[in-house]
Amino acid sequence: VTSRTMAAAAPASPWPMISIAEANRISLHYTGPLKLEQRKITDLLNCVLAEDVIAPEDVPSIPTSIMDGYAVLSSDGAGEFEVVGSSRAGGAGGAGTAVSPGTVCYITTGAPLPAGADAVVMVEETMPGASAGRVKISKAAKPRQNVREVGSDMAAGERVLAAGERVGAAEIGLLATVGVAAANVFSRPKVAIMSTGDELADVTAPSPLTPGVIRDSNRNMLIAACQNLGAEVIDMGIVNDNSAALEEALDKVIAGGADMLITSGGVSMGDRDLVKPLLEKRGKIHFGRVLMKPGKPLTFATIDVKDKASPLLVFGLPGNPVSALVTFHLVVEPCLRKMMGIEDPALRRVRVKTTQTITLDPQRPEYYRVSLQWDDGQGCLVAISTGGQRSSRLLSMRSANALLELPQASGELPAGSVVSALLIGDLSFADRLASKLTIAVPPRPRPPLLAPPFTYTGKASKPMIGVLTVSDRASRGEYEDISGPLIVEVMKEYLATDCEFICRMVPDEVDLIANALQEFALAGCALVCSTGGTGPALRDVTPEAMMKVCDKVYDGFGELMRRRSLEEGVPTAILSRQLAASLGNTLILNLPGKPNAIRTCLDAVFPAIPYCIDLLGGPYLQGSDRVKVFRPQGK
Repeated sequence: VTSRTMAAAAPASPWPMISIAEANRISLHYTGPLKLEQRKITDLLNCVLAEDVIAPEDVPSIPTSIMDGYAVLSSDGAGEFEVVGSSRAGGAGGAGTAVSPGTVCYITTGAPLPAGADAVVMVEETMPGASAGRVKISKAAKPRQNVREVGSDMAAGERVLAAGERVGAAEIGLLATVGVAAANVFSRPKVAIMSTGDELADVTAPSPLTPGVIRDSNRNMLIAACQNLGAEVIDMGIVNDNSAALEEALDKVIAGGADMLITSGGVSMGDRDLVKPLLEKRGKIHFGRVLMKPGKPLTFATIDVKDKASPLLVFGLPGNPVSALVTFHLVVEPCLRKMMGIEDPALRRVRVKTTQTITLDPQRPEYYRVSLQWDDGQGCLVAISTGGQRSSRLLSMRSANALLELPQASGELPAGSVVSALLIGDLSFADRLASKLTIAVPPRPRPPLLAPPFTYTGKASKPMIGVLTVSDRASRGEYEDISGPLIVEVMKEYLATDCEFICRMVPDEVDLIANALQEFALAGCALVCSTGGTGPALRDVTPEAMMKVCDKVYDGFGELMRRRSLEEGVPTAILSRQLAASLGNTLILNLPGKPNAIRTCLDAVFPAIPYCIDLLGGPYLQGSDRVKVFRPQGK
């Protein structure tokens, strides 16, 4: 039997391979917030508020002291004064006490400010007076010094907490402050979790295990992950690789009122992988393979349940422990967040530097497990590898608080590369990180990376320029792309520097556009020119995609392009939303979709482009005789 015959006979999966971005889009499409319920304040932790919380009264309701000291008249200045009484928190003492010129009143933190007083001098700035009942004040007070004004903590009618906010310890404190003993929240998802496999034994199984048997780590791990998010868990135990047993377990899940079922194992291509056939029989599978490493067999299905408005969501996770937990974080966790009422359920992203060379996978994008730490010398987050990344090696998840988003590409990612990382753990436990968190976390999430159509080696023999055509119809092949090739033609006219051009095309989808821009930047492109999607139509979303990923916006480029078009007699130029921005060292320029408008806009702004790239730390680009490039003298 030849290898060619064997390859021809190999079974092929009936499930098309989709991107992780598409897997997120599909699963979130079928996920909605759960019904509302009222919970007592003692049972609100990790719930999501369903309504705003409004302060019913001013806090504080009267002027109070910020610290222990003496209530004074600021106009009296420094000197020795008679102590006429005391005012203490809770109203003990000080009733009817008033401060007049030449007198002061002892006061404790939180106590009411006596009548006549307009400031508080802290006790550290005082000394005992010459006789009992007198005090020396060494430093004059300013009006309202150390006074907590009425409503300064929260004013009556102020929104203290907003619908959609997750309740933590601080939020519970705020609810108690305004007298909210119970609040309306979104219900906690009920999640059934089962492991499948004849080889599995419970964690209580004594050593030594029978050869070929392993303890069930996935179920306990996934239970903890769901509980950490605030979900209620139904433990379905271990189910053998048997069709009847699996179906019986599914019936119990439905009868138990679960909103979601998470299985691990049984979703690959083996003859005992029976989860997918069951899901096909009882519901609808929406995807069965995802282009990712680890976790390719990830499966998502819905099952309609009698007398229930929403279907049962079913996630079939791979059996390898790392694959199970990575796919949970990437796809299942956002759905649980949405069920709980969180408006933006996506995992948060940060930009980090790698600390070692990483070999890239030419077959699939990889989610590489790392521990993020703060590097004082570099002033940024750095990614420390958790070791061997094999999908069965659960030790690679130990201490991991992030997943690097590595592109599908050949070659290596050099140490010191800046890449996107998804947060999956509590950064406050990372070494030397807690005090730096506010610096490290960016203000907006970024979409996940998709596979680039080019090879990234971390090195380039000449400067690279990316050209991105954004068009639904062109990406479907309904007409030929003219705009992208025109950008290449114009750039070659304008540049004396020999550059490598990388061209690709995507439909008018925010995440796909944003992904492409990130990939160009990661590949080391000095400049990226997009064309299309800058108008006011509903499908024109290129500027929105750029704003999701870019660091800085340069408004002047768009202003000049619109002005030049208006000067050429195009009144609709005011409808165009071209702009420029940077992502790391890459300058990104939005251009219109019409060929004649592309040349007009590039004529206007190109003289400033090479110097802008200089300032971003990119390669030195020399202009041709066709156009005069501006650089300050001596640059």
